[in-house]
Amino acid sequence: MFAIPPSNDVDVYAHDLGFIAIAGDDGQLAGFTVTVARNGMSHGQLETYPRLAEVLGFCRPDQAVDVAEKS
Repeated sequence: MFAIPPSNDVDVYAHDLGFIAIAGDDGQLAGFTVTVARNGMSHGQLETYPRLAEVLGFCRPDQAVDVAEKS
């Protein structure tokens, strides 16, 4: 999921993989804050549970596809 603050930038934490857009000083896209989560609860496995995504780090726009493929 992609989010551009202030629109649905909180909802991005409910997905397995998210990209929150970050604007540079010139107003252009500088990159993304990347969020990742576990797949959530597995049926019949009580030790698993759903959870919100956590911030993984930052990536430049040209790295987004590679980050998504490897996450």
